[in-house]
Amino acid sequence: MSASTNIKPARELVSLNMADVAKSNHAPRADWTEMSDTEHFVQFYEADGFLLNSLSGFIARAINSGNGAVVVATEAHRQGLDELLQASGIDTAAARARGCYVSLDAADTLSKFMVDGAPDSERFNEVIGGIIAGVTDGRARVSAFGEMVALLWAEGNLTAAIRLEELWNEVIEDHSVPLLCAYALAGTKPERFPEELMACHSHALA
Repeated sequence: MSASTNIKPARELVSLNMADVAKSNHAPRADWTEMSDTEHFVQFYEADGFLLNSLSGFIARAINSGNGAVVVATEAHRQGLDELLQASGIDTAAARARGCYVSLDAADTLSKFMVDGAPDSERFNEVIGGIIAGVTDGRARVSAFGEMVALLWAEGNLTAAIRLEELWNEVIEDHSVPLLCAYALAGTKPERFPEELMACHSHALA
């Protein structure tokens, strides 16, 4: 199946039958060259390998193009991503040293701007905005991947999850940062995800 057939408007996602989504470790590669500076994609997955195949293409494209990449993910996904990037020929240690690749723990980063169970907009802008600004310095574009919203959703904190997606969208607009995020399908289906949450995305990858 081609990548183009796997990209659906997020607002239509709640009505899709996606029971067979992400059962393979081999995710279809999206053509990231077609992703504009203000796109917000969401990847649904069951197998970690499926997610990491998609994510590695997204991040590798940014680094190989001389641009920057910011990853805010779980430790397991950060390690898996590094392995795939290195296997593709990218020296992740050198990329970090150049300041074009920043990889942060999702739970730790989330804790820096959460106040009383909700993301504080000022703290979020200081933390995430500061990171984006640092990587952007001297580069035309920065691509970002985040799993912090997924952590909030997994905790059942829907209000905070929606608010955090809204804050990410403000960053996308203010800094022209294309964003990819991901939700695991374990125990649920995309059509059961709240429409308000899905509406925060421009496209969904299956």
